[in-house]
Amino acid sequence: MEKLTIQAIPNQNFSCTLGGKLFDVSIQLGKSNSTLLSITVDGVTQFTGVLSVNKAQMMLPPRNVANGNLMWLCDDGASYPYYEQFGTTHNLYWWSN
Repeated sequence: MEKLTIQAIPNQNFSCTLGGKLFDVSIQLGKSNSTLLSITVDGVTQFTGVLSVNKAQMMLPPRNVANGNLMWLCDDGASYPYYEQFGTTHNLYWWSN
């Protein structure tokens, strides 16, 4: 499992290579201070503006071309990741299949 480097800011975009594929990641602050995640893998949009939930797998079949998965883990027991805790107790992880 690999922890992605994210900043403790509400809106951010970055690219990284995971499992040999190029990921474009967008994290946005949504309504009610929710965290929304958008993912493109090798130029193919996987999902846009999906609500982030603690311990929920983000890359679901049949559109999962990533050969792995993303999951938020909130070590403080929160139900939803929040940007003020990014990089400390709220982190986004990747693991390959």
